[in-house]
Amino acid sequence: MEKKRYRDLLIASGIADSRTASLKVAMVQLHSAYCQLDLSGRAAFNGMVNAKTLREVLIQMAETEDLNTEL
Repeated sequence: MEKKRYRDLLIASGIADSRTASLKVAMVQLHSAYCQLDLSGRAAFNGMVNAKTLREVLIQMAETEDLNTEL
């Protein structure tokens, strides 16, 4: 059985096909950055993120980087 690709999961969730590439690239970059953290870095990041949703983490980041926070 072939595993479902992330792009397919996004489309199945109702994300427009034209938006899947940029979302996949962003998630791969985040995954890579997280994987490069050592255990204490991962613990620190997990503590900062805590129980926030992805949207809440995006808003937190946007507030510190002068990006759009109206998500």
